[in-house]
Amino acid sequence: MGWLKALSTPRALNSPPVRLQDLELVDVSDRLGEFDPTVLSVVPTAPVWMTRAERLLVFTMTFTLRPARYLEIGTLRGGSALLVAAAMDALQTDGRLVCLDPEPQIAPADWDRLKHRTTLLRGFSPDALPEASRLAGGSFDLVLIDGDHTAAGVVRDATGVLPFLGPGAHVLFHDCFNPDVARGIDEFVGEHARRLRDFGAMTREISCERAPDGTKVVWGGLRMVIVDPTPAPAVHLLRAALLGVEEVVRRVRHHQVRAAARRVHELHTGVEVRGPGQGEGTRPTPSATFDPPSAPSTAST
Repeated sequence: MGWLKALSTPRALNSPPVRLQDLELVDVSDRLGEFDPTVLSVVPTAPVWMTRAERLLVFTMTFTLRPARYLEIGTLRGGSALLVAAAMDALQTDGRLVCLDPEPQIAPADWDRLKHRTTLLRGFSPDALPEASRLAGGSFDLVLIDGDHTAAGVVRDATGVLPFLGPGAHVLFHDCFNPDVARGIDEFVGEHARRLRDFGAMTREISCERAPDGTKVVWGGLRMVIVDPTPAPAVHLLRAALLGVEEVVRRVRHHQVRAAARRVHELHTGVEVRGPGQGEGTRPTPSATFDPPSAPSTAST
C-alpha cells in the first residue's frame, strides 16, 4: 500500500527542499583531495557541552553547506560558534555568525578566534531576533537552537526565528533527546508542517545526569529541520482531510484498492478519473485514465 500512501500526499516528500539549479555551487576540480586535518583540532577542544557526534556534525554541516549567515540561540561559552567559525575559516568564505545570549561567558582567548566574523548580541529570543537578522545583513541559512530547554521555550525560539530564515534554511535543535525539548520540537513542527521538512535526529549519542530526586535526565542529540520554499497548497490538505479521507478509508477496508487509489488521485489533482464501465458524465475532456500498480492478491478489483 506504499504507492497508495504516496498518491495521497499533496507533494512529493522525497523531492529536495531547494531545486538543485538554485544552489550556489563551488568548483573544486583543482583541489578535490585538499584538506588540512589540523582544522579539526577545534572539535575536541571547543568549550561546549556536546558529544563527539554533535561536534563533528556542526563542523561538517557548516563545511558542506557553506552558510552565508549563521545564527545560534544560546551561546554561553561560545563552543559551538568556534566549531562553525573554524569550518568557515577552513573554507575561507565570508560567512558571518550572530550569537544571541542574555549572559554570554566567552573567554577572551576564544573571542579572539571568533571576532573577525562574529557578532555577539546580548539579549533574549525571540525579542532580539529582528536585530540579529539586521546585524547579519539578511535571512539566516543555518541556525542552532540551544537556548531555553523547556518545551514552551523551544517553541518560542523556533517560532520566533522562522520569519528570519531563508528558503532551504537548515535548523538544528540541540538536546533533542531530552523529553521536554522533544515535545517542543514536535509541537513546532506540527504547527508549521506545511513549511518544514523534519529530518529527525541526526545523531545517536546522549549524555545523562541525575536529577535531585534520583531520576535520570537525558541530554544530547541534534535534530534537523529544513524550511521548505514550496509549501504544500492548503487546498489539497483541506480537500483530503475534509472531503475524501472517510471514503478512501472505507474503500480500503473493503479491499477496493483500485477505487480508493482513483479517489485519492482525484482529490490530489482535481481531475475526476473514469474507471472501467463508467459513463462520460461531466468529466473533463479528454477523460483521464488511471491504472495503479497491481494490488495485493487479497484485494479484489
